[in-house]
Amino acid sequence: MNALLVSGMSDAVIVDAVRTPFGDRDGAFRDTHPQSLAAEPLRALESRVGFDPSVVEDVVYGCVTPKGDQGSNVARIAPLVAGWGEELGDDPEPGDSYSGRHGPPGVQLNRMCGSGQQAVNFAAGQVRAGFQDVVVAGGVEHMTREPMGSDGGTMAEAYHDHYEELVPQGESAERIAERWGFSREHLDALAAESQSRWADAWKAGRYDDQVVPVDTELDGENVTVVSTTSERFRGESENASTVQIDGRNASVTDFGDRSAVFWTEDDVITVVIVDGSTDRAVEVAERVDV
Repeated sequence: MNALLVSGMSDAVIVDAVRTPFGDRDGAFRDTHPQSLAAEPLRALESRVGFDPSVVEDVVYGCVTPKGDQGSNVARIAPLVAGWGEELGDDPEPGDSYSGRHGPPGVQLNRMCGSGQQAVNFAAGQVRAGFQDVVVAGGVEHMTREPMGSDGGTMAEAYHDHYEELVPQGESAERIAERWGFSREHLDALAAESQSRWADAWKAGRYDDQVVPVDTELDGENVTVVSTTSERFRGESENASTVQIDGRNASVTDFGDRSAVFWTEDDVITVVIVDGSTDRAVEVAERVDV
C-alpha cells in the first residue's frame, strides 16, 4: 500500500492510498520487475490525485530483501521508472526544482514484516515535524525473484559473542503465547474472525478504489492483472487444525502450496514445513524451551 502524505499545518494528512494486487509465488507477477511493480502505485497516485510529481520531496519504501532486482535503493529508482523526472542531461531552466528534473530522492528501509508500515510512519513524522511537506511512502517485496532469506541473513559471529540464542518470529510468538496465556484455539479464532471481516469488506467492494490494475507481461504476452488468487478469503478449510502425530497433538496451518506442522514434546517445539504437491517434509526446525 502506497500513501501520499501532505502537511496539514502541524499534522500529516493521507491524501490517497493505493496498492497493486497481491501476487502469488511464481504467479501473475513472476515476469514483472520489482522496480516496475513499485512504480505502478506512484503512477496511480499521480493520475488519481492530479499533483505535479515535482512537489514530492521524498519517497520512503520498505523492502526486506534489498538485493538483486530490488536492490540499489528501490525507493529512488521506482519514481524514475514511474516517469517522475526528466533526463539527467537536460539543462535546468530558471526556477526548476531538483526533484522536478531528476525525480524525488528516496530511501529504503527494513523493519522486516513491518517495513511498509514503518515507511508511512517515518514519512508522517517528517511531515509533522515540518521537515517536509509532501512525501510518498509504501513498500515493495518480490519474493519470487528475491526469496526471503536470500540476502544471507543478518547474524554475524559477533552477535553470538553477546547473545547465546537467536529468537526469530516463530520462537517469539511461542514465548509471547506462553507468557501471557494465549491459547492456540483463541489465536486461531481471532485469525479466522479477521479473515472473515476482510472477506466481508472485500465482497462489499470497500477495497475496489484501493487496488489498481497492473499492465505487465506474463510468459511473453501483454496482460492486465486486476486480481490474483492471493486476493481470496482463507476460509475454514485453510484454518489451522489439530491432528495426531504418533499420539501427540500437532497443529497444522495450510498455506496453499505448503503447510506448517507444529508440535511440542518434552519441552521441544518442532516445526515441519510440508510440500503440498508431494506431502514430503522440506524443512524441519526444533527448539528447546528455556
